[in-house]
Amino acid sequence: MRKSRFRQSGASAGAGAGGCSSADRAPVPAALGALAHDTAALLTGPLAADLRACHGPGCVLFFVKDHPRREWCGPGCGNRARAARHYHRQRGHSA
Repeated sequence: MRKSRFRQSGASAGAGAGGCSSADRAPVPAALGALAHDTAALLTGPLAADLRACHGPGCVLFFVKDHPRREWCGPGCGNRARAARHYHRQRGHSA
């Protein structure tokens, strides 16, 4: 019975020292703050050495290289790169 009165009072179990939890903040600034925090952690942490630019044609994304043979941010960029390489090989032989 005691728990139900606590929940009805509006107090949050996850509230910080100021009495305001992250759920009480506006969602966009909270998301931007979390994104900024994660970006800073990535750029200054141990994974910073594995951060690579995608080799896909026209791609501007970055990714964390988690396998020695990985060169693209995703399967779509890898497929485009392989298709472009095949096209150039085929055109090179016929010209």
